[in-house]
Amino acid sequence: MSVKLEIVKSNLQKETGNSFYYPKVVTYSTYTTDEFIEMLSTNEGIGIAQAKSVVTAFANELMKHLSQGHKVKINGIGTFSLKITGKATVSENNKIVTNNLRFDKINITPDIKARNSLNSISKSINKKEIKIPCKFNFEKAVEQADKLLENSSLFHAEDFALAAGISKNTTYRILNKLVNANILERKGKRRQYTYIKGSANQQ
Repeated sequence: MSVKLEIVKSNLQKETGNSFYYPKVVTYSTYTTDEFIEMLSTNEGIGIAQAKSVVTAFANELMKHLSQGHKVKINGIGTFSLKITGKATVSENNKIVTNNLRFDKINITPDIKARNSLNSISKSINKKEIKIPCKFNFEKAVEQADKLLENSSLFHAEDFALAAGISKNTTYRILNKLVNANILERKGKRRQYTYIKGSANQQ
């Protein structure tokens, strides 16, 4: 197993004033459920229907127990648990307001077997490709989106983030501006958005 890393220059600086860099995993693609089921069927020698039943049952049981406040430990992977985001506030009449709290993330803490497996992965670093993030203005964002759409009819937020060398949070803010300006059109569901040319960017 091998994972490619890129070295990214941070916009922040240490107290000494020196620049510093951090490694970032290069993600090649995201396997869909159907693709994962097909690989499971092929590698384990079981039928597609049986593989689909196993994956569906696992997902259903995992979410059921997490939604009941339990942690779920799977040997060889680790422990799954819910993570809450947002902040609780106190109103003027001393009532706790939790309207903005959301259970929208799942933590995975790898167990020893998984950790050993992850630590055995070889790392490939191309030192010549050091990405230096820059502040994106609107014109640069449009230019980056156009480059991604030159060879493909659509792209994902992860593609934009990787090409631009910026964080996902920054990427989503930039893409929202491009969507609002009709430079891009957003398709699909949240967390699985794809982006295509918008009405203001049609030739």
